[in-house]
Amino acid sequence: MSTAVLGLVVMGASVTSLEGQTPQVLLAEPPTPLLPESLRGVVDHDAGTGAPSWSGADGPVLVEDGIRRFERGGPQSPGANGTVTVYQFEDATGRPRRMTICIRARPM
Repeated sequence: MSTAVLGLVVMGASVTSLEGQTPQVLLAEPPTPLLPESLRGVVDHDAGTGAPSWSGADGPVLVEDGIRRFERGGPQSPGANGTVTVYQFEDATGRPRRMTICIRARPM
């Protein structure tokens, strides 16, 4: 009998201690772009999460290194040629770890 009463007292105390707490609100916002607007308006712009489909044999290596998302684009000016690719990586806890920026010039 004393065990049942003790269980009710402990459970009642934990329920009343939660009454004074306010619920927490967590807002999920979309991630910010990796490239500035001036590099995102070209036809070959590509962005996504995980390894890009065009990464080929480097895809498994990017996944092993913890790639989270990528974005690729180029300049909108008629005289400028090239591609800028940004890779964002994360560690095992999900925190952003580093970014790698690759710049490749296209022949004119």
